[in-house]
Amino acid sequence: MEDGPIETDGPIAPLQPDRSPVVHDPGTCLPSTVQEGDDFCSARQVCTGNTITANCRIIGGVVSCVCQDSFGGGNAFSLPSLSAGVCGPILEACKVGNLVYGEPVCAEPITQVFDSVCQTDRRCEVPLMVGAISAFAYDDQQSFCTARSAGGMNCTSSTEARYTSYHLAENDLEAGCEQALAVCVSGDDASPFTEPPSCAPTDQGQAEDSCILGTSCIYSADLGGGVTQTAAAGYVINCGADAGGSAWGCRCSDNRNSVYFDIPNNASGSEICTNLAEPCKSLHPETVFRDATCSQFHRTASRGVCYSELDCQRPSSLGGLDVVLHASLNISCKQEDPAFGWQCECSGADRHVVTVDAEDALGACDTAAAPCQELAKLSATSATAE
Repeated sequence: MEDGPIETDGPIAPLQPDRSPVVHDPGTCLPSTVQEGDDFCSARQVCTGNTITANCRIIGGVVSCVCQDSFGGGNAFSLPSLSAGVCGPILEACKVGNLVYGEPVCAEPITQVFDSVCQTDRRCEVPLMVGAISAFAYDDQQSFCTARSAGGMNCTSSTEARYTSYHLAENDLEAGCEQALAVCVSGDDASPFTEPPSCAPTDQGQAEDSCILGTSCIYSADLGGGVTQTAAAGYVINCGADAGGSAWGCRCSDNRNSVYFDIPNNASGSEICTNLAEPCKSLHPETVFRDATCSQFHRTASRGVCYSELDCQRPSSLGGLDVVLHASLNISCKQEDPAFGWQCECSGADRHVVTVDAEDALGACDTAAAPCQELAKLSATSATAE
């Protein structure tokens, strides 16, 4: 983002996020199945590399549709009306990522001021083509600001594509709320934070055989024009001793991730939380899967579906100590058609789909373990190399 004042005179520029769907190669597919009723339709297709669904339903007079796949991806949109046979073409378009978004059309922002707070709301309608089907999506945008006793205000802004926080030098609440929304919708997805955050301890506790230490951090970046973008991050390390030995187990968590590790020989006792608080901030599940060795510790099967959980371990060094990092790799398999084998979903730091041949559900989970581990390692290597 360029330095300099943020222009807020005139209309707020409409947000145009990158809505391009992530497309996964479906592989070979079975024929899709379609169901229809007066107020709904659904389509589903099972493929060797993915399972895609399209569902539309009339809710409150609006035809709401969503496409989803095995990887957790999806697209939500609405149709002007529900016509017969529409879910099949929607599924085909979603399967190959044939969704083309047009220019958004936005209503005028509405700002309300209450004592020391304000709120600005705006709705944008985004036209799109789902294959050859005309549709539209909504982008509801909002900013909320609270006046600071020392002057200026704290604001949060949200859109379909992003959520941001700001400190503003502006003292007029109405102008501040509209400025916060203008900055949010005109920004890009690149992080503005180039300086280390300001951090302070939060929760802290020690006992002979356990400890906990929390850290709260604030990132900030001066965008110019009296606007400072901020972001909060929280980190917690929680450790405990195994019964009757020097081995300890610890868990490092932040706002999104959690990694568990063993310390075979902890000579620091309950000081370990303080010693490892900073190194813990760099731990992510990808760190574990990159060179992990996995072993199954739980599996079950019911009604033709199996579930298996693997404990993946990797020896490493953290803060000068030898540790063993752990992460879970979850596998679930089911068979849609015997000629298609078993479709298995692998969930670790990322999601993958593999197809395997097996005599039964438990055998499918066992057979899928090796390719799932390899895919997790490849994803982790790619992520940590970037």
